[in-house]
Amino acid sequence: MDNPFKKIPVERFNHFCSGFVLVWLLLSIPAGILWRPTVPDFGQFYIGGLLAARGEWKALYPMPVYWSQDNPGLSIHSFAKPRWKLLAYEKGIPDYTHFMLPPPSAVLFTPFVYARSYTQAFWAWTGILILAVWGLGANSCKILRKLKGMPTRYEGFLFLLIAFSPMTARAIRISNVSPLLALLLSIVLLGLVQEGRSVRISLALISGALLKYATLILAPLLFALRRWSILFWTWILGVCVLLFTYVIAGAEPFREFVNVIMPTLSRPSAFRGNQSLPGMLARIFGRPLPEQVAIILNVARLSSLAVILAIFGTLSRDLWKRTEIVLSGAGLLLGWLLIFSPIAWEHWPILLCPLWGWLLWEMRSPGLIRKFAISSLILMYFPAGIIQVPGIASYKVLLPEPLNSSQLLGVLIFTVLSFWRLNAPRLREPESVKEILKIGNLHSEPKSDQTRS
Repeated sequence: MDNPFKKIPVERFNHFCSGFVLVWLLLSIPAGILWRPTVPDFGQFYIGGLLAARGEWKALYPMPVYWSQDNPGLSIHSFAKPRWKLLAYEKGIPDYTHFMLPPPSAVLFTPFVYARSYTQAFWAWTGILILAVWGLGANSCKILRKLKGMPTRYEGFLFLLIAFSPMTARAIRISNVSPLLALLLSIVLLGLVQEGRSVRISLALISGALLKYATLILAPLLFALRRWSILFWTWILGVCVLLFTYVIAGAEPFREFVNVIMPTLSRPSAFRGNQSLPGMLARIFGRPLPEQVAIILNVARLSSLAVILAIFGTLSRDLWKRTEIVLSGAGLLLGWLLIFSPIAWEHWPILLCPLWGWLLWEMRSPGLIRKFAISSLILMYFPAGIIQVPGIASYKVLLPEPLNSSQLLGVLIFTVLSFWRLNAPRLREPESVKEILKIGNLHSEPKSDQTRS
């Protein structure tokens, strides 16, 4: 039986999937929020932008509860200052989450204060997150095309795969910055494999660093690729942002962030939606972690990072020119971040979506590699935390460890696959590399008349 999709031109199929995803997101996300509301994180960003716009920086950060073993992001672990509480009451914003980002981040949210109401600002933010996911899908498809070397229907399939993921829906519904971070990471990775403009990549890196630190984890990759201009412009833009914020806000918010907020960011949350290794260990052993467990965790964190940096330093410049090597290097760094970060919420695997096309590309290999790629994608795609916390669905189900940490397992497999790709024997032997390049040249050369006949 003929496949009906083969009758549709590739570009037309991909454009249809792109348009369908946009319509799907614009309809399904608002409908889901109205049908089953959840307490969003946007309130903290809105009040943070409001305080920054009014110059009331002293009220920006909360006061952590001294007995808490969590960071002060949730209201049960910190006290908002009186001015913050008053603004939240006036705007009708629930006192659920508190601001923890660096002071320059508050400036990014000042445009939302010009909305007529908090509700209007919330829907504007939701629209931005929807467009961010759509842009993430578009960039991920371009990355996949770069791997394939030609347009394929896999691009349309990848677009649908990202849009229909419960993890993606959760990322938008919770109203956090993870969809925007994923978009910025896709811009950086697409720029690296296409050798795009340095300033654009640097802007994406700095913007991601302001929203959260995730984009900065790619700095070792930039050193390995010798992209000095990107590193230079990232440094210049970062200094300019810090100086601008210092001029308008003064030193006090920076001092409070460093002395009050930052020391709490290393605390792993025991919440079931935290899909990091420290989070899983906190649920198993309790908090604070036993001394021996904490030592083993820190040794694993630092030694694994040292191994990654050593691998980056030993790969030749010719190998870094290959798209799959660049992407697997990025996957290794991002996987390490999600595994060892004190907190990696159930919507954070969206940060790996720019590399889902690479996972599809790896599925072409038979055997264990294909099984690893499929397993990683499935485990990240269906987060166990979704059915245990208020969100898309909520049932009275409590999965034991390690079943609860299914996304962590998916990220672990993803990281192992990235490690293998960078360390395959054929990438370490010069003769094997020459043979691979020779085969590639043979495929690219036009066939002779004798061969065609």
